Amino acid sequence: MFKQTTLVIIALLMVMSSSFANEKVALCSIFHAKTVKAKLLESSNDKYKHCAVSCMLALRCGAVDSLNIGILKEVWDMFTPGDADIKDIKADMIGIEMYLTKIAVSDKECNQRCIEYDWKKFKLENL
Repeated sequence: MFKQTTLVIIALLMVMSSSFANEKVALCSIFHAKTVKAKLLESSNDKYKHCAVSCMLALRCGAVDSLNIGILKEVWDMFTPGDADIKDIKADMIGIEMYLTKIAVSDKECNQRCIEYDWKKFKLENL
């Protein structure tokens, strides 16, 4: 129940924010999502996938657009058979941070940095 409540609050905050009110919300990320997902390395680690996709989308569309689509995906998962998880948004934020700090400046670097990230020590702290 906590994760659903948290995700709903985040979604409502996004709706009320001026950046989300723009009709172009996440259109860039939606356009590039399929292409970016095809560039993922073989891995069963869901957090790596969130990190890498968000990093690659941020390269193309910017941090806000990339984060918006990540949050929308988790909200979507709440109402479909998907598995909504606040930790997925944290993994998205790690990928976006790699873009913002220029740790990753290409799709290859997004994949590499995210696959090498120590997901065993991954915690929700500092969200």
